[in-house]
Amino acid sequence: MREGTEESLRQACRERSLEESGSVLELKKRLLEYEFRQNAAPFSLRMESAQREDIILNHANFTEYMKDEGGDDLILLSGDVDLSYAGKKIRADRLSINADRSLITGSGNITFIDGRKVYEAESFYYNVETDEGTFFNARAHIDRFVYTGPIIKKVAESGKFVAEDVSITTCELKNPHYRVDADELYIYDDERVLIKNASVYYGSDPVFVFPYFYRNLKEPAIRSALFFRQRSGIVSQNTYYPVDSEEKSIRLMGDFYERLGIYLGTDYKSEPASGSSTRIGVSAAYSNKVYYDPDVTESWTPLSSTGTSEYGIKRYMRYRTGLNQKFMFSGNVHNVTELDLFWVSDPYYEYDFERRRERFDPFDFIGQAEYDEPRKGDGFTWRINNTLTYDTLLFSVKNSARFVPQRNTDVNEVYLYNYYENRIYSVTLPDVTLSHTKSLFNQSESAFFSGIDYRSSAGYSHLLYYDDSEVLSSEIHKGNTRIGMQKEYALARYVQFTPDVELGAQVQQHVDSSSSQLTDDRQNSLLYGRARENLTVGSSDLYLELFHDLKYKLYGSDDDFQYGSFRVHDLGIRGHAGSNVITERFTTSVDLRPVYNWTTGTYESLSLERERFSPFINTLTFTPFPTISMIDKLVYEIAQSRFNLNSFILKYESSALNLGKRPLTLGWELNWKHYFVNPVLDTLRSTFGVSAQVHPYWTLYLSVVSRNDDFWKYYKSGAEKVNPLVDLLKSFNFFNIEDRKESNFKLKGISLGFIHDLHDWEMKFDYTGNQELSPDGSRYIWNNTYSISIGLKDVKNLNIHTEFNEQRE
Repeated sequence: MREGTEESLRQACRERSLEESGSVLELKKRLLEYEFRQNAAPFSLRMESAQREDIILNHANFTEYMKDEGGDDLILLSGDVDLSYAGKKIRADRLSINADRSLITGSGNITFIDGRKVYEAESFYYNVETDEGTFFNARAHIDRFVYTGPIIKKVAESGKFVAEDVSITTCELKNPHYRVDADELYIYDDERVLIKNASVYYGSDPVFVFPYFYRNLKEPAIRSALFFRQRSGIVSQNTYYPVDSEEKSIRLMGDFYERLGIYLGTDYKSEPASGSSTRIGVSAAYSNKVYYDPDVTESWTPLSSTGTSEYGIKRYMRYRTGLNQKFMFSGNVHNVTELDLFWVSDPYYEYDFERRRERFDPFDFIGQAEYDEPRKGDGFTWRINNTLTYDTLLFSVKNSARFVPQRNTDVNEVYLYNYYENRIYSVTLPDVTLSHTKSLFNQSESAFFSGIDYRSSAGYSHLLYYDDSEVLSSEIHKGNTRIGMQKEYALARYVQFTPDVELGAQVQQHVDSSSSQLTDDRQNSLLYGRARENLTVGSSDLYLELFHDLKYKLYGSDDDFQYGSFRVHDLGIRGHAGSNVITERFTTSVDLRPVYNWTTGTYESLSLERERFSPFINTLTFTPFPTISMIDKLVYEIAQSRFNLNSFILKYESSALNLGKRPLTLGWELNWKHYFVNPVLDTLRSTFGVSAQVHPYWTLYLSVVSRNDDFWKYYKSGAEKVNPLVDLLKSFNFFNIEDRKESNFKLKGISLGFIHDLHDWEMKFDYTGNQELSPDGSRYIWNNTYSISIGLKDVKNLNIHTEFNEQRE
């Protein structure tokens, strides 16, 4: 059947009383389906005779029965094999079942699913009787970790997991951000892990090595954390899990916050293997109203603001409750329905109480390390999502009503607790989308039609918008549908053409619309056609691309649109040339829509005025040495026939230098923005970083950020000609305040400190100062931050500029 000619396949169909019309592929498919139906019963009977009724064949393109050299009965399955056994699922290109010895072997795209453990391999063998198996060139997903290795062993039922020459990570990327390479890894009862000869890598750089590592992965029932936060003071968070398994957990929480008060909460989570899930959570806090006051030593205090007549502590109940329910139904049709209900008492609740920790870290207690602003909650939200999938058909229904925090205009101080209050903003009920994608004519012998990508979609939404006074401001009904096709054609070795055609319709209707909304409805209610073409000439390193986009209104009411039926009509060009040393890119486009005269009902003649062209943007990157790079971005306004902006960046990143016997690292970036029209707006930004090892275990670092907003004074035509080098050096003269005042380079930030080497770890003592405008705008003030931290060493060859400057701007 697999090697048969068209005539022999038709003869086979006649012998089986099957329809004999159709192509060769249709004949093969018809015969395969028939043989599968005929052989499904023999397979189940053979499993029954071998007392292995729990092995169920779901699908295979080919089934063969034979005996091996020892006389054992073998069942050979090939082609999209899908097998189920005792709650496990096996998929492969080819499987061999020895029912007499209870052995299953396979090769090609192996996927072995055992509960929440997923093994992927090139080949494997598995003993059904002992529930043990070996996977070759394998990848295993267990909990949140991914294990890869040439050999991974599954030993005994849920008892032991063994991997040799294994790589471990939680990153799904082909080249993970970090990984642990080990000679051997053992996991016992999903709780205890033993690793032999392990090396920890960050990127491709080794961080440290240890011969043995053992840990009990089972968390204690009660988990506590003690730390400090500016707004909360000293925080004690305690979490208890009376039930904690993969499928079900119950969590009880009880916390104390020095400045806020007490907090109690509980939540329940159920995630069975079927994919459906339930999450319910309730929590409440008897909390102080906390204010920010610069006159109070602690800054954040439960005492009322100094603007009040007398101090006092005000307390109130705060709460949060929520339900998330997801239903999943699988089969020929895959359906997921999710219901989400959520209510929070105030925008600061999650920021104050829901950021939880379950372990004690002394450095969280020593130094306050959280500088993020309060995350504002959403008030009450409900949402129902339904997604229905069949083959390439996608159907979804989404509904939502959302509260978002709006500014309370009665409060001027942004740091007061009631600066934000909940106001309803929008409601979407419903939002329905139906889409379908498919690759057409894949079996066609015509290269013109084969592999055309087809897409279609339809949607409807009903939206309600509210203003800041909680008054309904607008109600809109929207609908759309479209059908499109796209294909890439290789016209020659270095020529590629990609056409994309689309036919669609869209409609929009405001309820009780105003005159402007009525015009907007007319302009967004139409039947249209759209054509997009891309022509690319060249290779990936050197190419020129022409692109064209036309969207034309085919039918619709008069809408006074400036360009009549032409909604989009752009013609553009992109270019790219690159190597390891130099790369250049440019782009521009022109608007080809003719202006429509609604009085005469005719289009005006099209002329390519400069105003129709988008800016010409050219980006040049030059890297003459590994330590030096230059990036120049030039913007030319074709509409005004003039250059608008040039941004030039010069970067220096040194390799390790030596100061005597001690290594020294330098990094410097200069960023000059030149405005051709108004050079007075030119700016020059300097970012400098240096680190030096002053002792085998101590490294001193310094980073300085400055900006010059008076760069125009360095030009020859400037009224006050200044030497830029002398001006820059003056900004670093910390021994003469007048020089620093006179310099046009103004210091915007500084960071300095020591790093203490602790072998695989390092301790950092850091000071960071940033210049900021005072709230009243009358002066500049320094925001000083002192911190002590400890952590694993960073990757070798660290760019000091990146670490100590860009993260602190």
